[in-house]
Amino acid sequence: MTSPTHRRDPLLDALRALAMVGVLVVNAISYTVGPWGAPLGEADPASMLSLGLQSLTALLLHGKAYPMLAFLFGAGLVLASRRATLQDRRRRLWRLLGLGVLHGALVYAGDILTMYALCGFTVVAHARERLSRLHARWLRACGWALGSVALSVMLTLLAGGSAQADASEGFGATASWRDQFVLNLNAYLMLQVLGLVLFLPVLRAAMLAGMLAARLRLLTHRRWRPVWQRWVRRLLPVGLLANAAYAFSITDAAARGDSALSLWTAVAPGIGWMLTVPLVGLVVLHARRWPQALAPLGQRTLSLYLLHSLGCLALFSGAGLGWPLPPLAAWTWAMGLWWLAIPAARAMARQGWRGPFEAWMGRR
Repeated sequence: MTSPTHRRDPLLDALRALAMVGVLVVNAISYTVGPWGAPLGEADPASMLSLGLQSLTALLLHGKAYPMLAFLFGAGLVLASRRATLQDRRRRLWRLLGLGVLHGALVYAGDILTMYALCGFTVVAHARERLSRLHARWLRACGWALGSVALSVMLTLLAGGSAQADASEGFGATASWRDQFVLNLNAYLMLQVLGLVLFLPVLRAAMLAGMLAARLRLLTHRRWRPVWQRWVRRLLPVGLLANAAYAFSITDAAARGDSALSLWTAVAPGIGWMLTVPLVGLVVLHARRWPQALAPLGQRTLSLYLLHSLGCLALFSGAGLGWPLPPLAAWTWAMGLWWLAIPAARAMARQGWRGPFEAWMGRR
């Protein structure tokens, strides 16, 4: 008799594929002015199309993708605990950490893999603990996450909106590969230090929420559909309103050429969830067969993420080809890559091929 196989739920993988839209677009739209420029790039020239795309990015994508991926990361840790030992799961986290350090130090300072791995180490041992204890742990993590957002707001107020960066100091203006490396490495190290205080608590709360959701089958069991319907009905209007205000602040600043820090930027992780939750609810409530079309891509998002970063480095950095990347070009690049990745991932799935980095992560 063969051992039973563990089927992946296509909905979770489809959600991961959808969340990658936010990662790719936000990273692309801010790349040339990164690492310290405006969070959603510069609308240069400030046309209605450029400002509209920035506004759309702020409304639907910025501050929504990375906590959603952290949520799914936590759910994945629970599912992995059913077929892999704690030692195996920790080994995968060590590999993810090593990959994140290399990616962050050499390719893209805004790397999220490093922080995901570090956060994963803090929660991986709790995947099978009692639900009551896991719930209490999540509530405490939410408190720390709120504290990190409050600290971010306080630091923004102390900065007085003075933290601005000239586009001529960004990745799009580096004169050589040495300049690119030095700028990227310094930013990566600083962002990791700041992330331990301002970013990791938010990720930890999201991962623990994902672990709870996986244990309760919150995304997949029909008994939760009435709950999702209530959450969508109550949270969607509030989330749209709050994130529309954030989008307006970003667009207004871009129209005035102001790249100073904004309180809206500081609270983006908090208000992002107000829209992410009802949007996920809509996906859950209307999931039929379409998740199966996106599931293969959701199983290969690590390779897609790294390919996107390498492409940005080669095409849009000053050390590379130095192509300009206004909002329209950023959206075209990110969405074009995402759409092309869908049939590529499905073709790989039919052949039984994993993504190159997923295959390496899964090696024993």
